[in-house]
Amino acid sequence: MEWAMGISSLKYLNMEWAMSNLVECECIERKSGPLCKMSQLVLEQDQLKHELEEMTAQLLKAQIEGPGTEAVKELRLQNTALLAHNATLQEKAIKDNDEANARLTLVIKSLSHQPPSS
Repeated sequence: MEWAMGISSLKYLNMEWAMSNLVECECIERKSGPLCKMSQLVLEQDQLKHELEEMTAQLLKAQIEGPGTEAVKELRLQNTALLAHNATLQEKAIKDNDEANARLTLVIKSLSHQPPSS
């Protein structure tokens, strides 16, 4: 009879030890305790994902509607005007260069057709 009590006590101790380890490792929840850490982390992760989505939406809205958009529009208009002015100056420079080349060509032709000096 003592032998049977010893085996059942040993089984009970092993079961208690296994249960306490599972609780400590958070493989199972305590009967009356709060959520295990893993469950808490999953809930916190979901909450942070939601907050991140909200912040991303606010950031996109701020980029589209924010106070900087007027400044960006103004700079783009200035940039467009400067590009157009630059193109005009390039065309004028090419025209002036062509005219200077034409004059130089006339001077060279006139110098090459002079009668030889005696």
